[in-house]
Amino acid sequence: PYYVAMKSNCLIFMLLLLLAIAVQLPAQQSASSNDTNNKQDFSKFGVLVSPSGSPSSTNTAATNTSRASEFDDLIPHATNGAANTFVETKVKAEKGDAIAQFKLGCFYNSGQGVDTNYTEAVKWYLKSAEQNYTNAQMNLGFCYINGLGAAQDIGEAVKWYRKAADQGSAAAQFYLGSVATQLYLGNCYYNGQGVTKDLNEAAKWFGKASAQGNAEAQEMFGLCYYEGLGISRDYSQAAIWFRKAAEQGNGCGQAMLGDCYKDGTGLPKNDIEAYKWLNLASAHEWRNLNLGNEFADYIRRLIVSDLEVCQARMSREEIIEAQRLASEFKPRTSSGSDNSISSDNPTATGTGFFITDDGYLISNYHVVKD
Repeated sequence: PYYVAMKSNCLIFMLLLLLAIAVQLPAQQSASSNDTNNKQDFSKFGVLVSPSGSPSSTNTAATNTSRASEFDDLIPHATNGAANTFVETKVKAEKGDAIAQFKLGCFYNSGQGVDTNYTEAVKWYLKSAEQNYTNAQMNLGFCYINGLGAAQDIGEAVKWYRKAADQGSAAAQFYLGSVATQLYLGNCYYNGQGVTKDLNEAAKWFGKASAQGNAEAQEMFGLCYYEGLGISRDYSQAAIWFRKAAEQGNGCGQAMLGDCYKDGTGLPKNDIEAYKWLNLASAHEWRNLNLGNEFADYIRRLIVSDLEVCQARMSREEIIEAQRLASEFKPRTSSGSDNSISSDNPTATGTGFFITDDGYLISNYHVVKD
């Protein structure tokens, strides 16, 4: 009887366990599906504008489950129904009303009152933008820079942002003036990503971001001067920008500054300073940096080779001094602005947000992918 009771209890327990698993599995699958959707990267570059003219932050875009959902706060929920509002707006848009054309583009983006259609959204934004409606120009730039409803075209995006900025759009001025945008555009033009490769444009945007104290941009701006990429070769300027990056702890800037000191390129030759900066650069995990394997390998080999040259020329006391200087190094924090070069566009505050004259707070969210 004891055995039978135990066996019966075990069977009941197993049945209950299987039942629990059967109940939980769909919920887990649903949760997993939601997690997968939430992890999709719908992050965007730029600032969207609503039909009422209010800038909208895209900071929450990364957690959206669809592209359309990021427009939820842009389209007012009409009391008489979105479909009716869409029809009324379309009638006005087809008659050439620039504001209605802009709003119609927003409806197609959001999928309210009509199926989501990004191509149609771009079409109506363009019609409105060509009539110099700044909000449409902003959203058209947004679509082009993200490849939303049209092929990604950085050049077109910048063109429309500039048109809006020239007409006084604070959001467009801030966007083009933000260091993250400038660095992103510099990399796009440098690598030919989303735009025809243009080293002149790359150097220009790296220069703008460098003027705001961005170490990565300063490193790239230094390389442009060092190699004469899109700008006249100038070793003295290269050394200046390598130093600015190096002093913020940028490994590539430190390596290149050390190389300049080793050979006396753009500044007086100094083995102690060369060893110091190369020693600091060697502490970086080059394999793990987002530089591309080929470039990372080049920098790593440069550090090893330069250190060997310096050691062969230096006394024991000089090496000790260089090591002491390296051990005492503390990266400086960027001030957010560098007046060494001018910038044609307004600069960001460095706080990550901007407040317009009419009281709107605009935040910028940028994710640059490999």
